[in-house]
Amino acid sequence: MVSRRNYITIAIMLLILFFMFQFTGVMKDQLNKYGVNEYEMNAQTNLGAQDVFDAEASHSADTPKVFYVGAKTSDIREVVYWWCTYSKRAFCEYTTLDACIFTESSKPDVIVLDGQLVESEEDIQVLTQWNEAGIDLVFARMPDVSLVRQSLSLENLLGIYNVLNDDVQLTGMHLFDGFLLGGEAIYEAKDDAEEEELRQDMNIRIPWYVTGSGTKTYMVGFVSNQVYRENMTQQLRAKYAAMSDEDTVENMVLPAVIWRHGTSNASVFCVNGDFLSDSSGVGILEAMASEANAYDIYPVVNAQNLVVANFPAFTSENETEMQRLYSQSASAVYKEVIWPALTALNTRTGMRMTCMFTPQFDYEDSQQPDGSNVEYYMKLLKEEHSEAGLSGTSTSQLAVSDKLAADESFWKQYAPDYAFRSLYLSDPTQKSSLSEEVKNTFQTLVVNEEKQKAPIVSYDERGLTEQRVTSNGEKHTFMDDFKLKSMETALAYSNITLDLYSVTYPESDEDSWQNLMKKISANVATFWKSYQSFEQTSLSEGDLRIRRFLALDYTQKREDDKIYVSIDHFEEQAWFILRLNGEEVDSAKGGNYVQIEDGVYLIEAQEEYISIDVQPREELHYDEKNKQQGGGGA
Repeated sequence: MVSRRNYITIAIMLLILFFMFQFTGVMKDQLNKYGVNEYEMNAQTNLGAQDVFDAEASHSADTPKVFYVGAKTSDIREVVYWWCTYSKRAFCEYTTLDACIFTESSKPDVIVLDGQLVESEEDIQVLTQWNEAGIDLVFARMPDVSLVRQSLSLENLLGIYNVLNDDVQLTGMHLFDGFLLGGEAIYEAKDDAEEEELRQDMNIRIPWYVTGSGTKTYMVGFVSNQVYRENMTQQLRAKYAAMSDEDTVENMVLPAVIWRHGTSNASVFCVNGDFLSDSSGVGILEAMASEANAYDIYPVVNAQNLVVANFPAFTSENETEMQRLYSQSASAVYKEVIWPALTALNTRTGMRMTCMFTPQFDYEDSQQPDGSNVEYYMKLLKEEHSEAGLSGTSTSQLAVSDKLAADESFWKQYAPDYAFRSLYLSDPTQKSSLSEEVKNTFQTLVVNEEKQKAPIVSYDERGLTEQRVTSNGEKHTFMDDFKLKSMETALAYSNITLDLYSVTYPESDEDSWQNLMKKISANVATFWKSYQSFEQTSLSEGDLRIRRFLALDYTQKREDDKIYVSIDHFEEQAWFILRLNGEEVDSAKGGNYVQIEDGVYLIEAQEEYISIDVQPREELHYDEKNKQQGGGGA
């Protein structure tokens, strides 16, 4: 039996433990301020649209200059303009080759042109003169293949050895390592099942160019065995007769998609396809700049967003369908099924969610939203270091401003002190229905647009930052992967937005949460793994970084083994990517650095002046006993 003394001791200990747990819970509620948006308080800045670097303004002689030659209304023009804005280059445009006139003191560093404007030997002579003047040329689109065939001087300028076919169907593509961040990629389905699963969307038709000496190819196309045999000429077989390995020969003559021809004075870059007409073009241009120079340093946003739109449900809508799929109401599904899966994804990937709330979708039924769970979700988000924003989605024919007005009383009652600083738009057409007053409530818009055109990050006409959705997480096609690599290369930015509207209003059983989460979890944990060096941010943090990124300007120079960077419009911190060839970072003064991949570093500037010490990369060699040794390299 337990003695009275021991019984009293045990009882006292239990009371103390009970008090401690209760006290911890009370203090947690008191100190955490669940009803306040901590990111809104920590993301304060006066920087706005008026502070954006203006690529079309007059700049100092030290500012790199880019000329664009092509149509003023083309998608390519927009890509070039935004690349200049992001990388702080001066932008100037011309519609014809004849109009592009400059002096030695005003000549550009790079000319990006639409190759379709090249129509004659006189045009080719102009391009040759530009190249001989030391100007890097980028052919955003190739000249007409018939002109390439008949002009030896154009072939020589472009680095083309042979034109095997005017129009060939590709089965896939091979992106080589070292061009875009994220490394090598094979964009070819191995069988029909994989093709259906991955949705091969890079099957394009292009002229079959075989590049010659002095070229470096960054991406080639794959063709079927039958197409290869039909196009392999005797001339090419004779050229590679010394090679007994047919696979090696085939790899050398595959259709070139992106390549560089290094001439004695400058570089000529060629894009065989329309890759410079969408958001991937910004990353391609920056990768080309890195290839054309001994080193490259440029500013980036450094923000990886995970947005969960239309979560959670505060109204039990579409009840019949929800009961059929889950045997629960919508609000119960979001609380008991979806939230645990999202937190598991958060833990697995280290991402930081921003959940875009909506009290209801249907404003025409008799149901009213239940706000009893608002405090519960605010606590969950706080504990996950996440943020809440608002969604403009509804099933009713309501303009976004009208929806926000209808929801206003709900939020005043259940989240009176929370500052919702971000707004989700499921379609870019919704922007036109926003009132001017939204700028008094929100700081940033998340815009879901199916066609990913430039710009990726920008300001809208009201002065709100606009963050485009870069992936829906559910699907990741080959082209999606190529665009991801390009955007991470150019901006160290991505915005994965999971729109859960289809969970409440599914169009088929494929929209069930189990199916969506299976795809989302696999994609996010796999394809974003290469970019873990970049920071996970909430939307308010991303907004702050975008404002600072768009406002800053910088100059850089190198003296011996030191790279000096001076930043204008600097506010607390800024990020840069540094790409080196055969070198590595030894130290940084005025900031920190982390290696992203071989020869690529993320630089955090903590002061407006930073200096980076670099040294030759230590390479491995083997001694006479075949032991691996460390040695110097150049």
